[in-house]
Amino acid sequence: MSLRNALELEGIESSLINLMSFPFVRARVEEGSLELHGAWFAIHHGELHWRNKLTRRFEVVPMLCYDASMPSSKITLKPPAAPPVPALGKKSLSSPQLAPEAPTTALHL
Repeated sequence: MSLRNALELEGIESSLINLMSFPFVRARVEEGSLELHGAWFAIHHGELHWRNKLTRRFEVVPMLCYDASMPSSKITLKPPAAPPVPALGKKSLSSPQLAPEAPTTALHL
Protein backbone atom coordinates (compact mmCIF):
# COMPACT_ATOMS: atom_id res chain seq x y z
CA MET A 1 0.00 0.00 0.00
CA SER A 2 1.29 3.42 -0.90
CA LEU A 3 1.94 6.12 1.68
CA ARG A 4 -0.87 8.18 0.15
CA ASN A 5 -3.39 5.35 0.55
CA ALA A 6 -2.24 4.70 4.11
CA LEU A 7 -2.75 8.38 4.93
CA GLU A 8 -6.24 8.31 3.41
CA LEU A 9 -7.16 5.31 5.59
CA GLU A 10 -5.70 7.03 8.63
CA GLY A 11 -7.84 10.09 7.81
CA ILE A 12 -10.95 7.92 7.92
CA GLU A 13 -9.87 6.41 11.25
CA SER A 14 -9.20 9.90 12.65
CA SER A 15 -12.63 11.06 11.48
CA LEU A 16 -14.32 8.17 13.29
CA ILE A 17 -12.40 8.98 16.47
CA ASN A 18 -13.26 12.67 16.11
CA LEU A 19 -16.98 11.90 15.67
CA MET A 20 -16.94 9.93 18.93
CA SER A 21 -15.65 13.05 20.72
CA PHE A 22 -19.08 14.67 20.31
CA PRO A 23 -21.23 13.76 23.35
CA PHE A 24 -24.46 13.41 21.33
CA VAL A 25 -22.75 11.04 18.85
CA ARG A 26 -21.13 8.97 21.61
CA ALA A 27 -24.46 8.68 23.46
CA ARG A 28 -26.29 7.45 20.34
CA VAL A 29 -23.52 4.96 19.50
CA GLU A 30 -23.50 3.61 23.05
CA GLU A 31 -27.30 3.22 23.15
CA GLY A 32 -27.20 1.48 19.76
CA SER A 33 -29.29 3.95 17.77
CA LEU A 34 -26.33 5.10 15.63
CA GLU A 35 -23.55 3.15 13.94
CA LEU A 36 -20.36 4.64 12.54
CA HIS A 37 -18.61 2.87 9.65
CA GLY A 38 -15.51 3.59 7.64
CA ALA A 39 -15.17 2.89 3.93
CA TRP A 40 -12.60 3.75 1.29
CA PHE A 41 -12.89 3.30 -2.47
CA ALA A 42 -9.69 2.50 -4.36
CA ILE A 43 -10.68 3.95 -7.73
CA HIS A 44 -7.56 2.75 -9.52
CA HIS A 45 -8.27 -0.88 -8.58
CA GLY A 46 -12.06 -0.63 -8.51
CA GLU A 47 -12.15 -1.90 -4.92
CA LEU A 48 -14.31 -0.90 -1.98
CA HIS A 49 -12.53 -1.30 1.36
CA TRP A 50 -14.75 -1.55 4.46
CA ARG A 51 -13.40 -1.05 7.99
CA ASN A 52 -13.81 -4.16 10.13
CA LYS A 53 -14.99 -2.99 13.56
CA LEU A 54 -13.29 -5.87 15.38
CA THR A 55 -9.84 -5.71 13.76
CA ARG A 56 -9.97 -1.99 12.82
CA ARG A 57 -8.49 -2.97 9.45
CA PHE A 58 -9.88 -2.12 6.02
CA GLU A 59 -10.90 -5.19 4.05
CA VAL A 60 -11.83 -5.46 0.39
CA VAL A 61 -15.56 -5.99 -0.14
CA PRO A 62 -16.06 -8.85 -2.62
CA MET A 63 -17.75 -7.77 -5.82
CA LEU A 64 -20.72 -9.70 -7.19
CA CYS A 65 -20.13 -10.91 -10.72
CA TYR A 66 -22.49 -12.56 -13.14
CA ASP A 67 -21.20 -15.34 -15.36
CA ALA A 68 -23.55 -15.78 -18.34
CA SER A 69 -22.28 -19.32 -18.86
CA MET A 70 -23.40 -20.41 -15.37
CA PRO A 71 -26.82 -22.06 -15.19
CA SER A 72 -29.29 -19.77 -13.48
CA SER A 73 -30.07 -22.46 -10.89
CA LYS A 74 -26.56 -22.02 -9.47
CA ILE A 75 -26.75 -18.24 -9.12
CA THR A 76 -27.45 -17.44 -5.48
CA LEU A 77 -26.33 -13.83 -5.11
CA LYS A 78 -27.91 -10.89 -6.87
CA PRO A 79 -26.86 -7.26 -6.59
CA PRO A 80 -29.48 -5.03 -4.99
CA ALA A 81 -31.94 -3.39 -7.34
CA ALA A 82 -31.27 0.26 -8.02
CA PRO A 83 -33.92 2.63 -6.67
CA PRO A 84 -36.02 4.38 -9.32
CA VAL A 85 -34.76 7.78 -10.37
CA PRO A 86 -37.51 10.42 -10.28
CA ALA A 87 -38.01 12.41 -13.46
CA LEU A 88 -37.21 16.07 -12.84
CA GLY A 89 -39.34 17.54 -15.61
CA LYS A 90 -40.88 20.85 -14.47
CA LYS A 91 -41.32 19.84 -10.83
CA SER A 92 -39.72 22.07 -8.26
CA LEU A 93 -37.26 20.83 -5.65
CA SER A 94 -39.93 21.41 -3.01
CA SER A 95 -42.11 18.75 -4.62
CA PRO A 96 -42.85 15.88 -2.19
CA GLN A 97 -41.60 13.45 -4.82
CA LEU A 98 -38.15 15.06 -4.71
CA ALA A 99 -38.00 15.83 -0.99
CA PRO A 100 -34.89 14.52 0.79
CA GLU A 101 -35.20 11.17 2.47
CA ALA A 102 -35.34 10.86 6.23
CA PRO A 103 -31.91 10.78 7.88
CA THR A 104 -30.35 7.36 8.27
CA THR A 105 -28.87 6.00 11.45
CA ALA A 106 -25.54 4.94 9.95
CA LEU A 107 -22.71 7.25 8.99
CA HIS A 108 -20.24 6.02 6.40
CA LEU A 109 -16.94 7.81 5.94
